[in-house]
Amino acid sequence: MARPKGSTLTRSAIVNAAIAVLRSDGQSGLGINRVARELGIQPPSMYNHVTGNDDLHRVVALYGWQQFLTYAETALKPTVLKPILTSREQLMAIASSYRHCAKDYPELLTIAASHRMTLEDVEFARLYKGIMQIYTNALTPWGFSESDIIHSARMFNAAYCGYAQLEQNYIFQRSQSLDESHEWMVMRLIDALEQQRSS
Repeated sequence: MARPKGSTLTRSAIVNAAIAVLRSDGQSGLGINRVARELGIQPPSMYNHVTGNDDLHRVVALYGWQQFLTYAETALKPTVLKPILTSREQLMAIASSYRHCAKDYPELLTIAASHRMTLEDVEFARLYKGIMQIYTNALTPWGFSESDIIHSARMFNAAYCGYAQLEQNYIFQRSQSLDESHEWMVMRLIDALEQQRSS
């Protein structure tokens, strides 16, 4: 995946090369030197875009969260046949989009879930705000408070991430459909929220 000779190095090119390294070497192999080799450049050339290995992991994790947000926003767009989604339908769409994103970008799941991010990071704060907004849109009609929405988002994200990681690692060995198990899990979570709403 060497960069075309004479082209300008971009952050996007670094992320794409990092994803290629993750696919071939796993998270333990992701580093400045390895990504530079993937791009066919010298490591110092990357320091205009990333400050070191930890920042490289951060940039890739940010890309992972951006992909999840993009998938979710796409899934939640109104259509002619479905101009308005109920809260339940929105939560189902969020769950489905997370799983689809994890399947399309399996190499990003672990790094996005494991790299420590804070709201002091302006880029992550923007993504966090977007992710929380989709939960706010879904749960506000049910009368959930800001605190309830945060708790709900944490519950859903933990469930989605855990299921996706176990699915990727082939932990689910029984004959029952993984799609049905995922839907069952999500429906029970939504049922719990609806029960909370009415209590």
